[in-house]
Amino acid sequence: MQNLAICNVAVQYIHALRYPVSNTAEIKKEFLTELDAQVFEDRNQRSAMEGLYIYQSRRDRNQTIFEELLKLRKKNWAVYGEEHPIYLFINHVLDIDQQVRIANIRHFHAIRDKEEYGEEVFRAIMKETNPVIYSCIDKDDQSNKDLEGWLVRLKKLRYKL
Repeated sequence: MQNLAICNVAVQYIHALRYPVSNTAEIKKEFLTELDAQVFEDRNQRSAMEGLYIYQSRRDRNQTIFEELLKLRKKNWAVYGEEHPIYLFINHVLDIDQQVRIANIRHFHAIRDKEEYGEEVFRAIMKETNPVIYSCIDKDDQSNKDLEGWLVRLKKLRYKL
């Protein structure tokens, strides 16, 4: 029962990480202080750093969910094995979390070092990282579709228990 209960929470966790950035009010105070102390060459660099801090602030606010996912993954592996759907789902959610983190870092570095990359490489990085970082909030977002598909499959386990 705890397994299925965490599934919806896990999907909401990913949605929270990938929600489009609206303002800097989400940034933790210590990150905001650090951000204000930095000097940026242009507004795009500051915006990229804000995005990175917003991701980390969201991640920090949801740390208990992340820790619960890690505990349940360990329990599911021990009880059901590494092929069990819940174990695979939790791994998938943790993998998405890692992808979002890496994409945020790449996004920031691409903007900061845009001159070194060149326009073509820069655009390729933006095209690759933006869909990972930000949810499109519509039905065409592949990550959202994927997570919803997982939930449908996992809900079928409810009747097999």
